[in-house]
Amino acid sequence: MPEYYLIPKRLIKRWPSLRRAAWAMEGYFFKALIGGARLLPPERAGKLLSWLFGLVGPHTAKATKADANLRFVLPQQSARERRAMVKQIFGNLGLATAELLSANRILAERERRFEFIADPVTTALLAAHQPILFVTAHIGAWNLGNAMVSHYGFEASYLYAKEPNPYLHELFYGMRKIPGIHLYPNTGGLLRLHRELAAGRSVGLVVDTRLDEGELIPLFGVPAPTNTLAARLALRTRVPLIPVRTERLPNHRYRITAGPPIKVPEDIQEELPRAIAMTAEINRRFEEWIRTDPAQWVCLKRRWPKDAVPTLEANP
Repeated sequence: MPEYYLIPKRLIKRWPSLRRAAWAMEGYFFKALIGGARLLPPERAGKLLSWLFGLVGPHTAKATKADANLRFVLPQQSARERRAMVKQIFGNLGLATAELLSANRILAERERRFEFIADPVTTALLAAHQPILFVTAHIGAWNLGNAMVSHYGFEASYLYAKEPNPYLHELFYGMRKIPGIHLYPNTGGLLRLHRELAAGRSVGLVVDTRLDEGELIPLFGVPAPTNTLAARLALRTRVPLIPVRTERLPNHRYRITAGPPIKVPEDIQEELPRAIAMTAEINRRFEEWIRTDPAQWVCLKRRWPKDAVPTLEANP
């Protein structure tokens, strides 16, 4: 998780004594913002936070990271076009924040607000109530993908990264508490998730961000440090690995699509090469989703190596 959302990190590096004050400032700001938004209906909260994030976000350090990622997704875009899309990305972050803080109210209206689509193989797996490892990305209304839990009638476990800012940790952790969802800190994550799957609970992971010690796996035609945890865990526990996408529809409705399971390459015997091949397929699925509407991808950390160069061939 980022140390700072609004305060420039370079400012604190220059004056470390300001860290506690910066954390407190951001903590009070977000508590006031979220507290006020919670008083509004979900639709109005979404409009408010989308407008506010779209107004402020492009002037933060995170905007530079979003712009850098767009160079790989849409290498033919001009700087002006990217700036306009960065504003949309922050607006979508505001929507995602509103969806998270209104999640319990939105999920209570599941029948009216959601439609569910599942691949036939995935439908059979869900009906059998066997554990599944779901993966998704920070795309669209990803915070509401948990609506699957109550719709299909299963429990799921997720890891969360502790906020470095103590003023924000309890606030953001509390927002993620949803019935049927078990939250665990990401320390010792592999062992914890292994136990959850062994206990018959499904697991959800968001796997589209950079992992510096990860494997270099193509994303939009350019090798990017990528976490293979999901594929390795699926291989070790022999559970299906299924990508899930949550889209926003008109009139504040949502579509959750559970795709076909990621195939295990039978022609590869060793675990790591198998996991790399499966993760490459996950990246290809993410590419398809992102190409549909790049502004829906809220990736505010640098995704590719600093010396990487976009490729036009991978972006038809």
